[in-house]
Amino acid sequence: MDGKRCLVCLDVTEKKEQEIWNALLTPFDEDPDIVKFYSNHLQNKSPEGHKHAPFSWLDKRIRTRFAAKFGAPLTGRISGIIPFFPFSPNEAAVVAHKEILSLTSTARKPVTAENHGGRCHLNIVSDGELCKHITDDQTSGYSQEEGARSIIRAVRREVKTRLTKEYLTLRTRYQRR
Repeated sequence: MDGKRCLVCLDVTEKKEQEIWNALLTPFDEDPDIVKFYSNHLQNKSPEGHKHAPFSWLDKRIRTRFAAKFGAPLTGRISGIIPFFPFSPNEAAVVAHKEILSLTSTARKPVTAENHGGRCHLNIVSDGELCKHITDDQTSGYSQEEGARSIIRAVRREVKTRLTKEYLTLRTRYQRR
């Protein structure tokens, strides 16, 4: 690396060899330190309260587990660990909205071999309320442990599935005419 800094983001695991990702993520599966830290020191606290959270303790805890798994030579090359904390309700709603916008964009594309239901216009009234509903704990839309993937799955269940059913119903009606 010649002393150059780099950022390694351990995300989108399905695009890489699963064994490699499992090996890298194993130290973080044993104990939900990040979620515990968030619950004890950040959740329901003001931004001023966040400044006093013991981030160095969390860094040391994660670094210790990483070193136990991969050894000091690799761990020593890591200059910083940046944990991703659970989303606030507003942040979760933003993730849902982003996924809805992506779905809207996909629905508008022309019909192709991969995109069977194109040329649809999706207009959502009160999208903010929909996003809050999707990410609400009562609807099983957001799981802190699963992060954004749980929200994406909820958008697909609540919006994409309904859109697909409506599209197929309308298509069947028009084909019978």
